[in-house]
Order: sequence, then C-alpha cells, then structure tokens
Amino acid sequence: MRNSLLVKEKFSNLCNELVYTMKKLIKFMLMLGGISLSFLSYAQRTDIIYFADKVGSSFSISNPQAFLSQRSIDRRVKQNIPIRLSDLPVNARYVDSLKNRGAIVWYTSKWFNAAIIRNATDSMILSYQSLPFVISTERVRRPVRKVNLPVEMPISASPSQQRTGQTLNYGASFNQNAMLGTDIMHSMGFRGQNMLIGVFDSGFPGVDNALPFDSINLRNGIQATYDFVNNVPSVYSGNNHGTLVLSTIGGLVSGSLIGTAPSARFVLCRTEDVASEYRVEEANWLVAAEFADSIGVDLINTSLGYYTFDNPAQDYTYADMNGNTTIISRAADMAASVGILPVASAGNEGASTWRYITAPADGDSVLAVGALQPDSILAGFSSRGPSSDNQIKPNLVAQGAPAVVAFQNGFVGQAFGTSFSGPILCGLAAGFWQANPTFTNMQVLQMLQMSGTRATSPDTLIGYGIPNFSRAMIIAGNPLMKRSNDFTVELLGNPVSSDRIRFQLEGMQDGEAYIACIFDALGRVVVKQSFSATPVVVDWSLAQQNLPKGAYVLMIENNRVRATRKFILE
Repeated sequence: MRNSLLVKEKFSNLCNELVYTMKKLIKFMLMLGGISLSFLSYAQRTDIIYFADKVGSSFSISNPQAFLSQRSIDRRVKQNIPIRLSDLPVNARYVDSLKNRGAIVWYTSKWFNAAIIRNATDSMILSYQSLPFVISTERVRRPVRKVNLPVEMPISASPSQQRTGQTLNYGASFNQNAMLGTDIMHSMGFRGQNMLIGVFDSGFPGVDNALPFDSINLRNGIQATYDFVNNVPSVYSGNNHGTLVLSTIGGLVSGSLIGTAPSARFVLCRTEDVASEYRVEEANWLVAAEFADSIGVDLINTSLGYYTFDNPAQDYTYADMNGNTTIISRAADMAASVGILPVASAGNEGASTWRYITAPADGDSVLAVGALQPDSILAGFSSRGPSSDNQIKPNLVAQGAPAVVAFQNGFVGQAFGTSFSGPILCGLAAGFWQANPTFTNMQVLQMLQMSGTRATSPDTLIGYGIPNFSRAMIIAGNPLMKRSNDFTVELLGNPVSSDRIRFQLEGMQDGEAYIACIFDALGRVVVKQSFSATPVVVDWSLAQQNLPKGAYVLMIENNRVRATRKFILE
C-alpha cells in the first residue's frame, strides 16, 4: 500500500527512542512473518480472463431490478444515466465453460466483462485463450511479502482546541472541519444523512465495537461489508488503516473528533492486502466498486494508491498515470460513469523520487485530494501533479499533516497522509451533495473546485485549492444561502480596528442564538463565537486573536438566517 499512512507525534526524547525501538521490533517480526507467509502463499496466482461479449446473457437492460438495487437504479435515473450493456452481469455460460476446464473463478466483473481466476497453470491459461469468447488474459498474481506497518501513538486533545459549533464539540478536529467549512455545513443540518459512502481500504478492526464508531453502529449505519482479499463478508480484521480513514468521515467523539459526514451510512470493503503489492488489489477494487454500485453508494473513498509492485515487471510509469491505463483508474472512471463520485488520496510521494500522483487519483472523473498542514501549507509528502495527460491534479486539498483520527482501540490521535485528507474532503462532498440533491456527481466535483482558493489559477501542487462549503453553496445558487428578507447585519465602521469589530443586527428575534464567524482570505474560519441576539448592537473583542491585517468576511448565521459582510482589518 504505497499510500500507507505516516504517523508522527511530538514527544520527549525518551518517547521518541521508545517509538524507534518499537518500530524496529515490529519490522523484525514482520520480516520473519513474511518469510513464512511467502512460502505458504506463493502459489496463489491470479489472472483476469476478458470475454468478447455478453451475447446470450440471461439478464436484460429492460429488467435492471434483477441485478441492481432500487437505490442504484434511482441514482442513475436522477442523473439521467441509462442502464447500459456494461451493467449486465457476465454471461454465466462463459463462466461455466472456464469452470469446466478447471478454473477457480474467484470473482467476475461486469464492467470489464471478465472473470478473475486463481491458481491456474500456464497450460490452463493457454486452454482458456483458445476459447472463442475469450479475447485476452492478464496475470495479476501475488505472492505474499510483508511490508512495514506504522506505529500509531494516541494523543489527547489539547484544552485550547476545545471549540464548539452549534451542538457539536469538535475538540482537536475543529481545524480540519473549519478549513473546509464543514462545521458550518453541520450547523445547517447537513451531516451526510441519507448519503451512502463506500470506503475501500485494508481493513476496519474496531469499527464494530470501538467508541468512536458507536454513533454509526447504533443507527445501523454500516449497510454492507465485504473482504475482497479473502472473499468473505467480514472486514473487521486485518490492517487498521481503514479504521483511521473511516473515522475522519463518520467518527464521533464529542470534544475530540467529529467526522466531516458523521451521519452518513457506509459500505465497507477490504480491497488492499498490506502483505503484498500486486495488481490483484486493483482487481479487488474493481469488483468492490461493482458491489458498491449495485447497493447504491453515492461516493467511494479510497485512500490507496498504486504505481510500483513486488514484481517490477508490473510497475507503472508516470506515462501510465493518464487515467486510462491502470485497472483501478479505469474502474474508478467506470464508477463515475454510473453516477458515483470517486474520491481518492493523491498519494504520499511528493518527497520521493516518484513525486507524482498515484492511481486511481489520475482518473479524469476522480476527485484527487492532496494534503495540507493545519496552517494551509502544502505537506511535503503530498503527491504532485499533473497527470501525464496534463489534467489538473490533485483537484483539491484538505488537512492531512496531521489529521485527527480514531484508532481501533478507541483512542483519538493524529496521523499524517493524503490517506486522511481524502476522506475528510469526501465528507464535505457528501454533505454538499445532500444539500444539493439534484446535482450530478460531476456537478458536485465542479462546484467544489469552483469554491477552491485557487479556482481561477489552479496549479500542480494544490490544484483548485481548498474548497469551502459556504462558497460552494453560493456558487451553486442554493436558496439556503440567500439572506433572509427580514434580516440584515451592518458593520459599524469599516475598516475595522485590530482589537474589536462592531455590528448591528436587524430582524433577529429577541434572545435568538446565532454564531458569528470571521473568515480569512483563504476561506478559513479564524474566529468563531456564539452570541444571543440581545443586544442588537454587538461589540466583539478581537484583542486576543492577533489577526494579521488584511481582508476578512464576517458571517452571522443560525438555522433560520444567514448574512455576510466583507471588511478590512487594519
């Protein structure tokens, strides 16, 4: 897993020595385990057999209920996407013919019109290639080789970071939410309700019983699970990378961690085997995407990236990062073509010799996400663009150096990587789509890009920049963002002195609660405070904020009204 998370903490010298020693011990143990497992599993060869057509299929485009859920059909109807030949399952007679010649059919892929088989010999593959309905084969086998896993150290949220918005106490996760405006999104009631998000990763231990996921489990928010590595339903074992990733979207621990779409529902799929790196994991992702599509997911988050493998003959080059070459990128674009929004981490290769984005972030319909520090500076490890066919990549950026996450034991801590900036932004996309349900997946992507801090001058480092919920809503012309006719806010003096801002409210009900936010020029919430509408004239002290001089926006909002005013701080 080349986009594996990088975890660091600022500890005393003694703690650093302890972490270093633990890493050495784990590395040694994994190396020993890898020798044994490689010997036991080396024979597990995997191939993809591509079929020529779907002639004679027992399924019909006119009866999609036979192979798609109603939710999946509704998603297509809403976005004016017809049921197509690629939606039909593969021809069962073709699969039976392979089985009759000894094939162990692991999965089938309707989008690629193929069968994924295991443990075939060279002579068996030659036999399959002679069949009239087989057009090609591709080997994606994988012997097992253990890789280093990160050591994750939990931290406690600093009291200075306990910041509250409406009914949610974000704690240390405030900044990663406020950077995108998801705290405002939440206060407006958009928390991912009725949105279904597929999360594809390396395992989700603890999600079924750890405290940060209680809110998901209590509402039966896990709609389906499947381990495509082992071909079994449960995903609550394996590497915990998926646990950390999911927590940034759906985790909820008041005062510590609020995910960006904490009320969403999820489909969890294990597609990544951290024991090895072979193209079979891309094939796992493909069939997982088809599974998630059939259930009816709206978005897929993947914090995985591929470009090199255990067999160097399978390595990709930068030229292959064109959205049309790798198995996983083609699968992600297929998911987009049926109305799903794929969100992918850009990669953690910015400081490596590779440097560039990894697949599937190169997909032309994939929302690729880079990583920022809390101060909105690009993380050094965040993969750069463009794609080799000169697409703007990454598309957008979010906080990921570090991000606040939850571990499988229930602790809340920090982790570094685009593995986390991706799902953090995925939650924004889910909430924004919830607020604009008539949009297509590509309209959601476009509006978020247009709301970015570099929307008019995208680059190869942060793409269109940092998106913002409120800006995206205004750009979308959403009526919820229009000022109430009976409510206004007026600044009493502009420019504003550095120690206080005074404003007057008209139309707010006596005693009515509201939130006042100040945004900087990059769309970040730099000051936020709750008020009551008494008195009408508000004298808000900024003396302790130490805000630099420049342009800002004051926003007053609650569930009933919203208004903004630009001002200059001098």
